[in-house]
This record gives sequence, structure tokens and C-alpha cells, in this order.
Amino acid sequence: MKESFKEFENTVLEGFLLYTLLIPVLLKDEKKETVAKIVLFSFLTSLGLRSLVEIVFYIQDYSRGVMPFTNYDHRHISDSMVFLFPALLNIWLFRKTSLKLAFFALSAVYLFLMLGTLSRGAWLAVLVVGVLWAILNRQWKLMGIGAAILVIAGVLVYHSAKP
Repeated sequence: MKESFKEFENTVLEGFLLYTLLIPVLLKDEKKETVAKIVLFSFLTSLGLRSLVEIVFYIQDYSRGVMPFTNYDHRHISDSMVFLFPALLNIWLFRKTSLKLAFFALSAVYLFLMLGTLSRGAWLAVLVVGVLWAILNRQWKLMGIGAAILVIAGVLVYHSAKP
């Protein structure tokens, strides 16, 4: 019983309450834009590190002879990828051309990793979140690019599956 209270103290009190009180105190004098950028870049850092670790796992699996998209070993990443997806979408809102190119490169890596999870629920969640985000932010150009890529991919898959 004593250990369970100690575990509660370690996880809940230190991990949750301390950070929920500490972060607002540290950021209270910052502008809203600065706080938003800090949160965005922390989510992007988390997404980048999570993706890098998963790519290393894919490389290790490939060296053992396990081909990508053949098993469900990588399904565990889908929850964090779905949660962090809006941070990736928000890169598109920056005006710099270099960030737009980074968006497309990171989106390609994200797409590979999401398809590799073989989790249809995660795919559906990303699709719904992406469409809602594009509609709410009035990103018609991005929706057009996405629709064009989807049509091209569909045509390629259809023609490659034909005997």
C-alpha cells in the first residue's frame, strides 16, 4: 500500500500537478503569440522525434527481412501521430516558402508512417481532422492539392491492380 501512494506521488503529483502549475506561472508574462509558437514547436519537436524513432524501427525491421506494410508491429505510434497531426498542418499557415517546402517533406514522411501503422481508424481520424482544419481555416489551395494527390494515387493504384 505504501508503494502505491509513493507511485501516486511520483506520477500524479510531480508529473501532472507540478507541470500544470509551473508552466502557466513561467509563461504568464509572455504574449499569446509567443506561447502559441512555443506550444506549436514543442508539438512539432515531439512529432519529429517520434517519427525519427519510428523510422529507425522500420530500418531495423527491414534489416531483419521484415518488409514495411506487412505487419501490425508499428500500430502503437498511431495515437501520438493522430494527436500531433494538427501541429503539422499549422506549418502550412506560415508564409515562408521554405516552411511550405518543409511542410510537404514532413507530410510525405508523416504519410509513410501513418500508412505503415495499418490502422484504418487512425487514417480516418487524420482524414476528418485534415478536412475540418482545411475548411475552418479556409485553405482551399491545400484542399485542392490534397484532392489532386488523392485522385492521382487512386488512378495509379487502380491501374496497377488491373491484370
